[in-house]
Amino acid sequence: MPLVSDQGRRKRNLIIICGFLVLLVVATAFEFGIRTPNIPVASTIVVFALFNLNLIVFLLLLVLLFRNLVKLSFERRQKVIGSKFKAKLVLAFLSLSLAPAILIFIIASNFINTSIEGWFKPQVEQPLDQALSVAQTYYQNLEATALRHGQHLARTIARDGLLGEDRREVLAAYLVDQQDQLGLSAVTVFNTAGHELVHVKDPVLGDLPTSEISARQVRQGLDGQEVTTVREIKAGDLIQAVTPVWSPEPARQIIGAIVVATHVAERLERKVRGISQAFTDYKQLKLLKNPIKGIYMLLFLLMTLIIVFSFAWFGLYLARGITVPIEQLAEGTREVAAGNLSYRVQARADDEIGVLVDSFNQMTGDLDQSKTRLEAAYLDLQAKHAELEGRRRYTETVLEAIATGVVSFDVSGRLTTMNRTAARMLGLPAVASPGQTLREVFASRDFDDVIALAHRVSRAKGETAERELHLRRDGAATTLLAAATALRGPGGEYAGVVFVFDAWRHGARSRSASRTRSRTR
Repeated sequence: MPLVSDQGRRKRNLIIICGFLVLLVVATAFEFGIRTPNIPVASTIVVFALFNLNLIVFLLLLVLLFRNLVKLSFERRQKVIGSKFKAKLVLAFLSLSLAPAILIFIIASNFINTSIEGWFKPQVEQPLDQALSVAQTYYQNLEATALRHGQHLARTIARDGLLGEDRREVLAAYLVDQQDQLGLSAVTVFNTAGHELVHVKDPVLGDLPTSEISARQVRQGLDGQEVTTVREIKAGDLIQAVTPVWSPEPARQIIGAIVVATHVAERLERKVRGISQAFTDYKQLKLLKNPIKGIYMLLFLLMTLIIVFSFAWFGLYLARGITVPIEQLAEGTREVAAGNLSYRVQARADDEIGVLVDSFNQMTGDLDQSKTRLEAAYLDLQAKHAELEGRRRYTETVLEAIATGVVSFDVSGRLTTMNRTAARMLGLPAVASPGQTLREVFASRDFDDVIALAHRVSRAKGETAERELHLRRDGAATTLLAAATALRGPGGEYAGVVFVFDAWRHGARSRSASRTRSRTR
């Protein structure tokens, strides 16, 4: 049965985990669908996944906390043993944790909010924007300068007719001279068919491909358009300006195109690209400002809830460590009250509660042993009582069988034994009540000598005294021989007196009374 219960619990936990994962994926997909298009996909997924994960963990901890509090409330309503103490302890821990946790959350949230807002201040954005503007302006100036140089070279080439086949060497010499004077990196001249006529470049650039240019851009130049472009090369950027070469007036037609290139060193190009990339990243990060702020807020809220939940759980743990043994002790007291002295509390604890449990178990063990000894003593007493009862009945039988009268009193002078023969001889009721005093039994003045005989025996050192009694019974005189013998305890102390009454017949009756006294002893 516990196996099935464990399997059901595992299945339920697995379903809950899968549900939370599905909720995380759905929420992330929904937020991804409404994201800002300018934000990269990877950044969006990471940010929203973290946000949703924090939110789900926060809700999970919140549910667990309220579940424990509701369970504690139900236990208190049902008056479960220890529920009040558990509730007080948990509330005390919650009270101690809430105030500092909320204070820390407020301070931390204000701090992170101020910090994030500080990241996106105009004082931060403006330098990046201005740096990017400087870089863009620098490139724009280089492009404008390249166009201006191209226009100048195009006018000179057209004016001097340097595109003729017989003027190629002059054209090349002119371009080399202008390339050196104007600080150009490369100059290329194309004819109307788009074929390269002359190409010169700065020797510093070595074997870098400075003559490569898009045929489309050359065609645009031959169509009369001025085009600039920035091309990445191995050692930096190459700014190229395409300018058409117009024939002199009045024909005014395109007779070629010239491409002027300016090289931007790799170090400068890297810095410009760094500025541009930093500004782009900053803009993307600014779009994620609110989600990032939400993530930090949820993290601080999650930490606050973890602190509160930890205090509540710790309070429940401490309370459970105290109330569970107390509940088991209460169950143990009920079992012991019902007579089950073999019951033992199985609570495990190594503190004062453990000492209390051990003391309770030791107490029940001692009670169980005492009960066993009492039962054994009771059985022994029953056996001895039965033996004494048998002896008493035997003695009574003997007393009833003998022909002499026997009457005995205890140390307090109360009647303990009187056989029928004595009652008949003395004219007393057939069955006198045990416990009657000597005066009550021998109330008649005819028995004053018997009372005196009893007093004498109790005071004297001797144990036996005799006296003749003269009584009148039914109008006739009767003489009895009364012999009183003191009873002694184990230490020789006085323990009572026994009387033996016999009819007076000189010596024979006297010897008979002596034998009866010996038997009664």
